[in-house]
Formats: sequence, structure tokens, C-alpha cells
Amino acid sequence: MNSRKFGPIGAQSRTFELVLNKLRDAIIDGTLLPNEQLKTSDLAEEMGVSRTPVREALLRLEDEGLVETQPYRGAIVAPFSVEGVRGAYELLSVIEGLSGRKAAETVNDQACEELEDILIEMQQALNRQEYDVYYNCNYRFHSKISNWYENEKAQEILHQLWNYTRRLRQQYPSSSKRLAGAMNEHRAILAALRKHDGQRVESLLQQHGENSVSELMRRIQDKSAIPIQHQEITT
Repeated sequence: MNSRKFGPIGAQSRTFELVLNKLRDAIIDGTLLPNEQLKTSDLAEEMGVSRTPVREALLRLEDEGLVETQPYRGAIVAPFSVEGVRGAYELLSVIEGLSGRKAAETVNDQACEELEDILIEMQQALNRQEYDVYYNCNYRFHSKISNWYENEKAQEILHQLWNYTRRLRQQYPSSSKRLAGAMNEHRAILAALRKHDGQRVESLLQQHGENSVSELMRRIQDKSAIPIQHQEITT
């Protein structure tokens, strides 16, 4: 693991949750890179906590697919694989499509206006080339739609998949052409929601996911676009 990346948490209640959130955020935002070793003792020392909440947090993150345990190395940040990327987006498209279809049945005008506001923020962020802001808005747009589908298990799976895709986007940012196309797709999704056309919303969300993964796979398979830490990804 690289030099210190975490400040001390200190004597606070909910230590496990704080450790878990710090580690999860560091993996998602790329502070901790794929294949990076996660030594319990080092992490505990950096955050000023005992080893117990760190061990528990690593186990939870392994359940979420963000950490792996390997022989002779112990816990590491989970690497990406071509098969894993394809599988994640395939599942994401199906569940998001279903949630969008359900959302179209109950969405109201106020909710659509909130989505419209998010899209305005997204376009402004693109115009300013503020890509972190764009991706945050993108997450808000998709999560707001899915939240109208009141299925706890689906929500749990979606959040794990979104964490996975957010990690990917830190390492393989979308091209400007893809971002412009995605904006048009978001507008079409919102238009279908306004019409309460559930089948159309489902189809558009699934196509949106397929378009995203197609562009992403091209970037992954372009060896010049693969960060040195990810050379293990092969086709």
C-alpha cells in the first residue's frame, strides 16, 4: 500500500461504519487502486483505530465485491476483468430497466422537474469540463429513478453495481462523444417518464447501459488506454 491515505478517525462512536465508509470511498474514487494490498495493521494505524473494525470493514467490502482475499497476499482491492465488466453492466441494465418501468407508473410532475434540474446541472458540468460533477449528477439521476421502485433487494444490488461502475469511470473516463450521447439518452428517458411510458423507459435504460459498456470495453481493450495498474485485464 502507498504512503498514508487516511487521517485518524479518533475516539468516535460508530467506528465500524466510519472505517467502512472511508475504505469504500477510497476504493471507489481511486485513492486505493485495483490490486493494492490492504494490510489490516497499516490501515488501523493510519486511522487510529483497533484492527477489529478494519477487519470487519474489509469483510463487508469483500461481500460488496470491492475487496478480494488472495493466498499469500491477504486482502487486496478487487481488480477488474473483462468478464466482470460485461457481467456487471448486463445485470445493471436489466435491474435499472425494471426499476425505470416501475417508476413510470408512479412518477409525478415534481419528480420529473427534479430530474430536469439534474440534467441541467449535468450539461453545465460538461460545458465546464467538470467531470466529477457530471458523474455525481449522473449517479443522482439514475438513483432517483431507481428509488421509485420499492424493492429493497434490487436497491442493494444496484448500489453495489453503481459502486463498481463508478470505480471503472475513475480509471476509464468516458470520451466526450460518449458523454454527449449519454446526455441525449438521459433526456429521452426523462421524456418517456413524463409520458408514463414504462416499456419505453425500460428499453431506453437498457440501451443506455449497452451503449455505455460498449464504449467502455473499447477503451479497456485499447492497451494504450489501460493504466499500468490494470495490465492484468486481457481480452
